[in-house]
Amino acid sequence: MDKSYKLLDELSVGVQIIDPDMQYRFVNRTLLGEVRKSREEMIGMPMERVYPGIEATEIYRAIHDVQLSGESRSVLNEFAFPDGRIALYKLELQKVSDGVIIFSQNFTGESASELLLRDAYLRWKEEAVQHRETLKKVLDSSLDGVMYFKARRNQAGTIEDFEYSFANRVACDVIGKEESEIVGKGLLEVMPGHRDIVPEYGRSLFELYKEVVETGHSKSLLFHFEADGITDWFSNKSVKLGDGFVVTFSVVTELVQKSEKLEVLNSALQEEVRKEIQKSRQKDHALIQQSKLAAMGDMLAAIAHQWRQPLHAILLGTELSREIVEENLDRLPADDVKELKEIYPVISDRIKFLSETIEDFREFYGPSAKIEEFRVLDSIESAVRFFEGQLRSRGITCRVEGDFADVTLKGNSNQFRQVLLTLLSNSMEALEEASSPEIIIRRETAKDAELLLSVQDNGSGIKPGIEDRIFEPYFSTRGPASGTGMGLYIARLIIEKTFAGTIENQPMVGGAKFLLRLPVGK
Repeated sequence: MDKSYKLLDELSVGVQIIDPDMQYRFVNRTLLGEVRKSREEMIGMPMERVYPGIEATEIYRAIHDVQLSGESRSVLNEFAFPDGRIALYKLELQKVSDGVIIFSQNFTGESASELLLRDAYLRWKEEAVQHRETLKKVLDSSLDGVMYFKARRNQAGTIEDFEYSFANRVACDVIGKEESEIVGKGLLEVMPGHRDIVPEYGRSLFELYKEVVETGHSKSLLFHFEADGITDWFSNKSVKLGDGFVVTFSVVTELVQKSEKLEVLNSALQEEVRKEIQKSRQKDHALIQQSKLAAMGDMLAAIAHQWRQPLHAILLGTELSREIVEENLDRLPADDVKELKEIYPVISDRIKFLSETIEDFREFYGPSAKIEEFRVLDSIESAVRFFEGQLRSRGITCRVEGDFADVTLKGNSNQFRQVLLTLLSNSMEALEEASSPEIIIRRETAKDAELLLSVQDNGSGIKPGIEDRIFEPYFSTRGPASGTGMGLYIARLIIEKTFAGTIENQPMVGGAKFLLRLPVGK
């Protein structure tokens, strides 16, 4: 060991040297005894490895600052050891060639307040009267209440009460008494409510103050006090001073009430924001869905243009073939003539059907949002024709009941047809296992200037418990591979926003029934 280190090792105060890498370079015997570690456990080890978490403490930052600046510092440090012990040290930090040397003096028996008070007493001793008056003026000018209590102990040394030694102007105003009325009297004598249990801590203030004096550990409290003519919230900090304690406090009733109101408002605001975000997302997804339909409309318009050319060529070829056949009927067998006369109209009808089908697709998926008056029956027939092939292949009967001949609506016909297609599609899915599948589109009895249209099937119906959710976005009973769950949600948006109407599910046994209630002529 270096000679200078040997001298340091003999000192009665703790000495340690921390190198520029924040590692222990030297620790003397006095400090090793206090920290209960061997030199091998510390020398050459980083501080944070010996004491995990020390890098977040004030003393660690102070050492680092001295390493960088070279300026000496004095630090009062309360150190918590891993075994639970807490010690109070006064540390003197100085820059040396090996790093930073730290001289530490253990003041564990005294609190930070006691050390400060003792230093102040030494400075104030020569001018005691002047400083006493100055201190009183300073404390009286404080916006916080300040009180100093001394412990009253029985013969066994147990604290029975605390005696008022000082109270500033704010403290006296809060308890409603002059300082001369309380100095020398007991806390429990003047304010017996200090024995009442504080709900926030499950103990009385008197017990909490006793703990401060007996352990030396300061306490910061926030509590509601309702006794001795006082009903308020208090923020309170108590610190041991000699055989007693100093308490500073402020009335925070208004702040707590505002905080509670703010929490309520914040909670309500968060809920509103959550709802608005959810609505915005739903609208965004609906717009995305509609934009996809519009994009498909553009694509189908191009397909329709390409499709019409070969269809037109086929139709011309068919007509030309029929003319040739008609010119040579006398040369053909009678049976062939009969068959040809039957097949030519069928070919023409099929070509017309193909042309109308692609036009229906193009119009439905088109981006038009034109508002116009249109016949409801045209939209119904178009929607049914859209699924004609699927209805036939699945053996589903689709009937239209009621008089729709003169019924018109004002709005976008494509959007209304989209609603009908959604309802028809859902019905077809529900009819997969029905023995005699049937869909009925009916005009129900309604009020004047109102159309009540129902779409009903005899399929599997809507499962109990989900009736209230079927109009929610992304809710689907088919699974992700068969549906997006946006159909009924978009249908409701169209009926409510474009047509100022309503759409609802009417519970029934043995199937499902949806009612569209729409104002006529609006």
